[in-house]
Amino acid sequence: MGPPPHKPKIVCECLKVTEHALLKAIQAKRLESVKDIINYTQAGDGCTACHPLLKEYLARKHHA
Repeated sequence: MGPPPHKPKIVCECLKVTEHALLKAIQAKRLESVKDIINYTQAGDGCTACHPLLKEYLARKHHA
C-alpha cells in the first residue's frame, strides 16, 4: 500500500472549487475581482463565506 491519495484543498465549500482550479483560473483568465471569480469559476456564489479568502488569493496574485 502506498501513501493515501492527495486530497485537494477546497476554497469554496458550497460549490467545491479547489485551490488548484481557483489559482489556475486567476492566472489564465487574469481575474481581478471576486465577481470575476464567481463568473468564471462559480466559487463564492453560494453562502459567500469564502469571499475574504478569494480576496486574499487575488491580493497574492498582485504581490507575486
